[in-house]
Amino acid sequence: MHTVVYVEIALYLIAMLAIGIYFSKKDLSHNDYFLGGNKLPGWALAFSERATGESAYMFLGAIGFIYAAGLLGIWILSGMFLGVMASWLFLSKRFMTEQQKYKVNSLTDYIAVKFPKHADMIRWLASSVLVLFFVCYLAAQSSGIGKTIYSFSDFNITWGTIIIAVIIIAYSCMGGFMSVVWTDTIQSFLMLVSFIIVPIAAFMEIKNQGLSISTELANMGNGADSWVGGLNGIALGAMLFTNLSWFFGWLGGQPQLSSRFMAIATEKERIT
Repeated sequence: MHTVVYVEIALYLIAMLAIGIYFSKKDLSHNDYFLGGNKLPGWALAFSERATGESAYMFLGAIGFIYAAGLLGIWILSGMFLGVMASWLFLSKRFMTEQQKYKVNSLTDYIAVKFPKHADMIRWLASSVLVLFFVCYLAAQSSGIGKTIYSFSDFNITWGTIIIAVIIIAYSCMGGFMSVVWTDTIQSFLMLVSFIIVPIAAFMEIKNQGLSISTELANMGNGADSWVGGLNGIALGAMLFTNLSWFFGWLGGQPQLSSRFMAIATEKERIT
């Protein structure tokens, strides 16, 4: 069984590398490398944005939180959903039009152009912040990759993390934004299929085992069978605020997501 899994993973990684190699052979301009030259279809950018936004933290972190907390996990998902909807409905067009107006390739460039007197300071400050927080962000994502592989193959977590990280860096550097978007699109499709198949398979297994979800939630205790976790008063307000506050995380503060909006070519592509 493990041999089959290893072969599947190897074929997948080879396909990702092939995409990077393909675009590395293209004559890419500066804008092509960083924003795909505003030539990529809107649907691919949308899939890429979601694959980037809903990665290891969703498949491991958020799902793990819901598994441990019970029904109140709906509030964190609600915050995420509302934030994503708001970003596409109200921010994506602004990012698109501002990029076309100022011809910038990143969120940092855009802010620097808007405030030219402080451009150097903005770039230095933004670079420092990005290095600090993205090291932590990438470490968490890489750890998620290693744990995911280990969960179904028993492959060493450290080596799994290193191998996957090297391959991701390789195809990202080789093909730039174009290779990242198209690999993201494939990954997003696989994630979507998983979101459909896994719950169906889980419900079928629950039925076959004669289990009751409501009973199991009640047996967990700690208010797992309550939409508010059995909380009230200040504790309830704090829980709702912290979980729904994920809404604000999608309002333009993540440069890896805003770059997808900036890469959109036309309004027609944006609404597709």
